[in-house]
Amino acid sequence: MTQLFDQAVRQAGVGQLELAFPDDPAAWRAVLEAGKHHMGTTRMHVASRHGVVDENSRVHGTSNLYVTGSSVFPSGGYANPTLTIIALAARLGDHLKLGAFQ
Repeated sequence: MTQLFDQAVRQAGVGQLELAFPDDPAAWRAVLEAGKHHMGTTRMHVASRHGVVDENSRVHGTSNLYVTGSSVFPSGGYANPTLTIIALAARLGDHLKLGAFQ
């Protein structure tokens, strides 16, 4: 895929692809294993059979237990999760402030 992308941008005359590391399985594994972020242990999903928390971070089957952080991610990614964790925490704060307990 990287070779096809490089070829396309070169043909378009807009640049070229420069790899940060060799495009081989060993190099990818070395880079991808560098960051260990624990994600997905309390997966978010609207259906309780597919996740632990609902779309508002409330634990399914409870009325007053919420979880937020990277554990609610349905899958992990490569980039650092900090910004998404902050967004989820702010979203939960707004949800609680707007009357989740009423």
